[in-house]
Amino acid sequence: MNRDLYPDLTGAGGLGAALEQTAARLGIDLTVVPHEGGTLVTAGIASSVPHRKPLSMYIGAERRFFGVSGWSEGIEVITGATPDLAEVVQAGAAWGGGAGLREMRAQLPFLHFSERAEAYEHGPATVVELQWRTMPEQAAQAPDFP
Repeated sequence: MNRDLYPDLTGAGGLGAALEQTAARLGIDLTVVPHEGGTLVTAGIASSVPHRKPLSMYIGAERRFFGVSGWSEGIEVITGATPDLAEVVQAGAAWGGGAGLREMRAQLPFLHFSERAEAYEHGPATVVELQWRTMPEQAAQAPDFP
């Protein structure tokens, strides 16, 4: 971890501890969980929504940023990156509390989601409708589309 880019993480003892300290300072209740590999530069924020996995976080190596990724049932639903750790905490609280994608994006403009992710949020029938609607576009872009 680059101490010049992340003095706050270095002082806290890693990303997980810095997330907890930032959440406490903001008065936000959340549960930080280890991310795969359990390193000092990755972490997750638990979700109380059954199908949402913890919001995953990682840090940039050459410039200061915190990347986030939210997955649900095998679909990457939301992503983003910000240099502001407080925004990451807010995103984790919104994700973990079950906020909708548009609601999260309105509050935290660094977050992004795809049309497919938004369709997924509305249920399987909406995903199927989207797939059928976009299939001609996919076929036109790939000559060997099955």
